[in-house]
Amino acid sequence: EEAPQITVEQIQVKQSNRNIAHLRAAQDPAAGGYTNQVQEQGSVGGSPGGGMPSTGVNDTSVASSFRQQPGGGGSSAGAGGNVTEILDSCVAPDFQSFAAFSAGLAESSDAAVALAGDAFESVCRACDDLAYAAGAGPADFAKFADAFLPLLTDLVEPSAAAQSVFKSAANAFSLVGMSMCNADPDGSQQLFFEGALPRIAPLLGAQPTKRGALCECFYSFVAPTVGGHIGALKKLQTTLDNGPAFIHALTALVFLEDESLFDAELLDLYVYYALIGLGETSPSIRSGSVAMLSVLLANGAMGEMHQFLDTLKSLAAEDTFWETRAQLLVVAATVLARSMEEGVGEDAKSGVLDIVSTVFKPNAHSNIKRVGVAYLAPVLETDPSLMPLFLTVLLSFDRSSDRAALLGLNNMTSSFQRGATMELPVAGSSGMTYVVHPMNGASVARGLADLVAAGGGVFYEEHAQVLLGCVVASEDVAGNGWGEIWDSFKHMVVDSMIVGGVADIAADIIYSLASQNDQIAKSIIEGDLLGGGLVEDIFKQASDVKCQEGFVVLASKLANFSPGCCKYVESLLDKSEGLVEGNDDLRNLRDDLKR
Repeated sequence: EEAPQITVEQIQVKQSNRNIAHLRAAQDPAAGGYTNQVQEQGSVGGSPGGGMPSTGVNDTSVASSFRQQPGGGGSSAGAGGNVTEILDSCVAPDFQSFAAFSAGLAESSDAAVALAGDAFESVCRACDDLAYAAGAGPADFAKFADAFLPLLTDLVEPSAAAQSVFKSAANAFSLVGMSMCNADPDGSQQLFFEGALPRIAPLLGAQPTKRGALCECFYSFVAPTVGGHIGALKKLQTTLDNGPAFIHALTALVFLEDESLFDAELLDLYVYYALIGLGETSPSIRSGSVAMLSVLLANGAMGEMHQFLDTLKSLAAEDTFWETRAQLLVVAATVLARSMEEGVGEDAKSGVLDIVSTVFKPNAHSNIKRVGVAYLAPVLETDPSLMPLFLTVLLSFDRSSDRAALLGLNNMTSSFQRGATMELPVAGSSGMTYVVHPMNGASVARGLADLVAAGGGVFYEEHAQVLLGCVVASEDVAGNGWGEIWDSFKHMVVDSMIVGGVADIAADIIYSLASQNDQIAKSIIEGDLLGGGLVEDIFKQASDVKCQEGFVVLASKLANFSPGCCKYVESLLDKSEGLVEGNDDLRNLRDDLKR
């Protein structure tokens, strides 16, 4: 009988403070670990192997050692009850059983949906007790798997709310697996291989949006060692018995490998299947295989770049699938980043620059442009040809919201400007997740100044938006040549205060620079950059009320920033007394300053 599809319409899911990273940290540091971030590269040697290496996993039926070990897999071994009792306690008193709660989610009942956040958080808190109980033997693990797997396999994801339920369920499942693995690596993976993997494996190729979370579930039951991972990959390959599905899984699993595990054997395994994947007819496998390369090159396989270069160039010229082309730019950025730190062959560097010029164009698919801007931003100084191309593409977006997201302007107070990364709103069939990488704001601003000068000094909304993004991204606006950069733009920015649609951006630029750079603040005051009839032009001639609002907000912020700026704003208002009396906002601002 076909399993029912579970849908969830609305839910607010809490984030548990128990997660995989915490449990990995509790392991023996020598055991390694994994993370969902791409790691830095190590050294590499060797060439792709001819097949899947043998495993050291004991394939005999497991006699779990959870009951035999002091403390088992949990902090209160034996005290938490059996699997059913523990899960039922996570949904009590709202539901009589976890099964009833799961059935409620299947029916989208309001009670189940409302409880889901707290329920999965309770499961996370009980992960050690659940690990102890589920690890007692196959029958006990089957109870745990039967309770959780429908939430992973049957839950459809039509909305962000349903995705949150799935991710929370997968996280809880992974935490239990991690706790089991900490206590008994061989026993936990054998229970998982026999009692859960056959039900999860088919989804790895069929449902890309679930692939990453399910791969975390898979590896959570496996010891974080080279032998453990290679053995688990062999088991997965046997279970799937489907080459394309296995490569799909590898494209997600490679992002979970820790750099400490990338020895020659594991690298060779991934390189071998990446080469196969590049020649597959499936566009999503090709793009995923290119994505694999970006991780492998960053973790020791740069010496193997010669094997891929011609194929990658052919894909750049012939493959029309947007995600393959976008992933080519990620690979190019990876190679260029390594060229800044160590010796990368000129053939490799020249080859990826050719790929960039072929793929990264103003008329390219918008997702290609988004990914290219996001990943090339940190490597613009590796070659003089990159900066003008980068800026031309960045300026070519039809929607200012696309630029705002890439420049970190949606939340100017976020940690993005201090070197953090944000997820890029790009969804592809490969299931990959992309992030926005910070740029060198001062360097890009200087490139923008050159581009504007070459264009005859034309300064439109998109130029102002990029300049503001440069300020937001810069870690040192007080130095780093920002005084000279401001001199290149100051008259264009001030003139934009009377242009509707640009005035608010110009006001943000002026305040952001003046509040962080005393030299710039002094130049604004001493040069009377906001005087000379600007107030009159804004409040008498401007047709867009945003210009007036932009000036009032800017003047208010400057007045509150420092005594010198406050005195300057007062002088501007005094010189425009007639306008002040006729405008409520200006009059209120003047009255506030005089109090």
